[in-house]
Amino acid sequence: MPDHIADGEADRIATGYEPPDRLLPLKAVKQISGLGKTMIYQLEREGKFPKRFKPGGVASRWSEREILEWKEKLSAARHLQDR
Repeated sequence: MPDHIADGEADRIATGYEPPDRLLPLKAVKQISGLGKTMIYQLEREGKFPKRFKPGGVASRWSEREILEWKEKLSAARHLQDR
């Protein structure tokens, strides 16, 4: 198994289990990504960050699964560069 696969990811791949997706508010996205609001919106406009959902009103939400996949891709790319 490649060393860039996160803990628990191997089990998910082996079993095919996908946990339910949640829609996260900006505060949670900032915590997970380590980015600020301005950078999140800038990267989203550039197509480098998952797009938000507008489930109603003015509130924005992001797919937890898409945010975690984005973070994993960054980590994997970094590991490839370090070789």
